[in-house]
Amino acid sequence: MHPRRILVVDDFEPFRRLICSTLRKRVEFQVTEASDGLEAVQNAKDQQPDLILLDINLPSLNGIEVARRVRELANPPKILFISQESSSEVVEEAFRSGAAGYIHKPGVGSNLLLAVETIQLGSRFVGGCDAATTNNHTAFHHELELYSDDAAFLKNLSQFIHNALAIGRAAIVVATQEHRAALIRELASLGYDTRRAYADGQYISLDAKETLSKVVAYQMPDPARFTEVIGDIIDEVDDSTFPGVTIFGEMVAQLWADGDWAAAIRLEELWNGLAAKKSFSLRCAYPIRGFENSERSRLITQVCAQHSDVYSH
Repeated sequence: MHPRRILVVDDFEPFRRLICSTLRKRVEFQVTEASDGLEAVQNAKDQQPDLILLDINLPSLNGIEVARRVRELANPPKILFISQESSSEVVEEAFRSGAAGYIHKPGVGSNLLLAVETIQLGSRFVGGCDAATTNNHTAFHHELELYSDDAAFLKNLSQFIHNALAIGRAAIVVATQEHRAALIRELASLGYDTRRAYADGQYISLDAKETLSKVVAYQMPDPARFTEVIGDIIDEVDDSTFPGVTIFGEMVAQLWADGDWAAAIRLEELWNGLAAKKSFSLRCAYPIRGFENSERSRLITQVCAQHSDVYSH
């Protein structure tokens, strides 16, 4: 295996050493360090790392400017910001500068290795920040949210759906009965009348278990059934009235909770395949506890690989 070169840039030495020691436990990582922005740019030129872990508040040159300069190199590395800053404005500016990932420092312990692996797979990662601040409803994005707190998840979900409805898109929610009911309450608290959206065909709410039963055959999602059932649901939306479709789905989480891990990953693949035929954006969500034992934790990178964006909180 080709070693992966990682440059860690942070001016606070104890934190930098903690990150480096965590990474060096993996034999495939070659880790070097820098403590200020200009040093980081020079090291990036000399060492040609595959990945830079980068703070924002650095001496001599801030992390955003470091990222911009590094992106101009002939073979630019991927960039993962690890910062104390968590505002949506800072996170969005980091991604505009060319970042592939962003972790809020208090959550680095649970997110570091997952973020590194996710970015190397080609997906975008956000850890410890509000997932709703980085939504993109304008093109196909297959987003993954890994959550530990149900209340925070419902807040993110309601904002995600509200943002779609507010810009005139249709929203399809395929979720558990509990989450569907809670979502209605959360949307009401945001001032959105879902009864009218139902009547106008802008809001469609379906039970995850019931929908899943229609697309599974012999304990695996069936491509033909999936395309027919989910395709028909998307086709219910009047595209002359609504400019696009945003979908939230929990069928994969239901399969995962039941221990049907291969079926869950297959269903994620089918969603990606359907995107070649239908126009929509999609978010899936899994409780992070579903990946806590060692067997499941090895599968998490396979799940992340099916998504364009990964959020963890």
